[in-house]
Amino acid sequence: MTVDEIKRELDALGVGYPPGARKTELEEMLAKAAEGAATAPETPAPDPEPDPAEPGPEIGPRRRIVATDAGALNIRHEPGGAVLKAVPDGTELTAIGDPEDGWQRVVIEAWAKAEFLKG
Repeated sequence: MTVDEIKRELDALGVGYPPGARKTELEEMLAKAAEGAATAPETPAPDPEPDPAEPGPEIGPRRRIVATDAGALNIRHEPGGAVLKAVPDGTELTAIGDPEDGWQRVVIEAWAKAEFLKG
């Protein structure tokens, strides 16, 4: 398999990988992901109920727990776009709005060095 083929397989499984990963690293990641997919339960965990006391936009945020067959979910810049990061199963995300064409907009809580943020 070529590096590009391995990356496509990892993307299909929802597994993130570092941009500069070598072929052997990618092959190991694919093997682990395939092993995890083979042992994963058939039915995904149900979405938790939204917390009505939690403030949010007009539609209201909805808490969701990441549950994949691969152990992690790729978070992308836009539907089908570049992978920004991978979040492991069990991570809590906030869904915004309604899904569109199979894609759900989510909020990621993360940290950035303040000195590099303007405005």
